Amino acid sequence: MKAICLSENLASGLAIISRVTGRNTILPILNNVLIEASNGKMILSSTNLEMAVTTKIGANVKSSGKLTVPARLMYEFVSLNKDNNISLELDGTKFNLISEKNSASLNTLSVNDFPPIPESEDGLKISLDKNHFFSALEKVVFACAIDETRPVLTGVYLKIEHNQLTLVGTDSYRLAEIVLPNIGIDEEVEILIPATTILELVKIFTKDDSKIELNISSNQIEINDPKTTIISKLISGNFPEYKEIIPTSFKTTIVIEKKELVDSLKLAQSFSRDNAGNVVFKIKENNLTIISRSDQFGENISKVNAEISGEDIKITFNVKFILELADKINYQKITLSLNESSSPVKISSDELSNFTYIVMPLKVEEKEE
Repeated sequence: MKAICLSENLASGLAIISRVTGRNTILPILNNVLIEASNGKMILSSTNLEMAVTTKIGANVKSSGKLTVPARLMYEFVSLNKDNNISLELDGTKFNLISEKNSASLNTLSVNDFPPIPESEDGLKISLDKNHFFSALEKVVFACAIDETRPVLTGVYLKIEHNQLTLVGTDSYRLAEIVLPNIGIDEEVEILIPATTILELVKIFTKDDSKIELNISSNQIEINDPKTTIISKLISGNFPEYKEIIPTSFKTTIVIEKKELVDSLKLAQSFSRDNAGNVVFKIKENNLTIISRSDQFGENISKVNAEISGEDIKITFNVKFILELADKINYQKITLSLNESSSPVKISSDELSNFTYIVMPLKVEEKEE
């Protein structure tokens, strides 16, 4: 194999596929990138056996060929190399990278040892606005579970029916749902996409006004744009019937400026670190007070400006679950809708009517103020 390409293009392609490689000591070949050169382009591929990424870059291919080399080492060399062009040539088991001022020789591993990249399957094909889809994913994936105890909670639930796409993430303590209407699909499908796949693809694909193509089959999902393809296994299992926990009526409503809420919660968080992040929302006579305590350091009490209607209530949350939401949304105002101190709380905004966030309160004994 022999080719010449722009350093910038090669670095961009290697940055994409390097997100899936790591330091796998059991299967060293998974740390490598598969490079195929032919017909005026280079195809770069990587896999961790759960997910595979392939991207294309233009190149002046002198002779075609295929090889594998350490992905991150090659990326570091190319990205730090300030020369415009890089010449690539396979010499026996060595892969030589030569530019005007720099050169490197990388050891290759056998192409035969590289796991096969999954092939595209016939499935339900969907074309979506890339920005809208990725923005929706970011609003739900953070709520997915990290613990593998219940695998179905470690993925984003995707459901298509009645010409709309619903995305849900939950770890059983909080739940995020967003609905994208009018997607132009009449078919019905339900799948679970690993959250690890979602987190990578929103970083890999460039956000722009173009379309993203989904190809959903029985056991994998393929995500494409003109240059890059991600193929991921799906999670098997049944997602919980989450609609049952979303309240439909409320006894108390709080409307609050997002910045005011975030500032108060960050202050409360400082005092709640050795108390599992617990903060108390106390509503009395249409006044909101946020309280946090530390047995070691003391307590914090903040009076917060808010529009309140309904009954008095005292309820405890994990402050992380609200602050993490605030990082994902651009609301000016947030609405908290509550019932009893042990009932799920709905957090929403008129500014994004297709998004719902549910937080389970904590059952703790609090001292009377």
